[in-house]
Amino acid sequence: MLYLKRTILIAVCLAVMTPTAIVLAQKTKDNLYSRGLKACLEKELVSYKDFSSRDLRNVFVLKDDKVTYGLPTQFGEIKVEYLTLDDLAQRYRERRAKTTKQERTEIQ
Repeated sequence: MLYLKRTILIAVCLAVMTPTAIVLAQKTKDNLYSRGLKACLEKELVSYKDFSSRDLRNVFVLKDDKVTYGLPTQFGEIKVEYLTLDDLAQRYRERRAKTTKQERTEIQ
């Protein structure tokens, strides 16, 4: 019986404390995820600048409310957009439609 009470108490404490811990960790802009993303983006910028024509100063990251909530949208000269898969699909459709329209104009 004591084991069951202790198990229930631990489960309740974890259920109450876990969301609070996540929110507190995300409120700081210098959390583990933020530092990792910043280091990765800065390394890519340095590594690819010599042989890539892409603008690596404007990037998007897959949005996950548990991980990316509250993260900065700018790391030095790098601008970050957090997009869901639906946002990304919409961007693709818009860009494709725009490109197709330009191609039709050029052909005529």
